[in-house]
Order: sequence, then structure tokens, then C-alpha cells
Amino acid sequence: METSLVVNEGISVPGKRIIELIEAKNHAQALAYIETLAQQITINQINQDHILEIHRIILSGISDPYAGNYGTIPVRITGSQTILPNHIKVPDLMDQLETRIQQTQADPISIACDLHYDFVTIHPFVDGNGRTARLLFNLILLIAGYPLSFIMV
Repeated sequence: METSLVVNEGISVPGKRIIELIEAKNHAQALAYIETLAQQITINQINQDHILEIHRIILSGISDPYAGNYGTIPVRITGSQTILPNHIKVPDLMDQLETRIQQTQADPISIACDLHYDFVTIHPFVDGNGRTARLLFNLILLIAGYPLSFIMV
């Protein structure tokens, strides 16, 4: 309900930080982007430009220097022991991911799950990896004619 007030009515919610309001608006814009994109492309046409645009929308006005750009500094997942790939390897890893998406013949659910896992394993951005991964997951579902899925985190 609070998100709806922010996104649809432009009304701020008492007790929420400005960044949370911007995040809600950005997420709504990114969702609108993937809904439009899903009508224009096939799963095998998803590419890094689409991924970077989703990320750019998500971080717009929050972290503009990083919005739509792969990380150029080492990143960690707070509270996790997971070691992520060196940021220098990210462009090559994303090239490989793009190739796998474009060549796969798997069913859409498998593609969505595999892409989500592979993407968060690469963790290409300084911030916004989870949000981008969930939107990519839903992009695949939408292209295939499935409804949006909500992933609880």
C-alpha cells in the first residue's frame, strides 16, 4: 500500500527515508521497462544492453556513477562468506552469460532460474544485483507468457 502511494500518487510515506521512496519509484519504472521489452524481444535476444538499462533505472538518482555500469571495485555481499569474482573478470563473465542466454534452447522456467543464479554469482554491479536479477527473471517469464513472479528475500 505504501509503495502504491509513492509510485501512483506521488505521496511520501511518513517515516520512510528519501532513498526508499526513490527505490520504489525506480523499481516501478524498471518493471514498466521490462513489461515493454517483453513485447519486443524473444528470450534469446536478451543482451547486456538490456541488463545495463534495467540496472541504470534501478540506481538512477541513488548512485548515478554506478547506475548502468559494471563494478570497477571489489564487491562483497554483506554478511556473507561468499567470494565473488574479481571485478576485472566481470565483462568477460557477462559476455559468457549473454552467449548462454542467446544460445539456450531450455524451457523458460529453467532459463529464468539459471540466469538468476548465474547473474547473482557473477554479481557484476556495486549495488542493485538482486533487484536486477529478479527483474531479469521476470523478463524471461513475461516473454514466455507467464505472469510476474515475486521472489521473497
